[in-house]
Amino acid sequence: MKPRPQDGAPEIIADLASEAAAMAHSLRGSFLVYEGNRDQVTADLSKQLAAFYGNAVYTLRAIVAR
Repeated sequence: MKPRPQDGAPEIIADLASEAAAMAHSLRGSFLVYEGNRDQVTADLSKQLAAFYGNAVYTLRAIVAR
């Protein structure tokens, strides 16, 4: 998710919330698929959180820069 210049802050925040919900759904799936394989779940969680954090920071900077 990369905000476009014409996007308004409410739309960007809604997109970010939607992305967080999708990530939570994906993580639930990871726990079911890996069935207790803690290392694999941890690796998957780390990747998803890093991507989400990067998008969140980018999005919030775009909002503040307006």
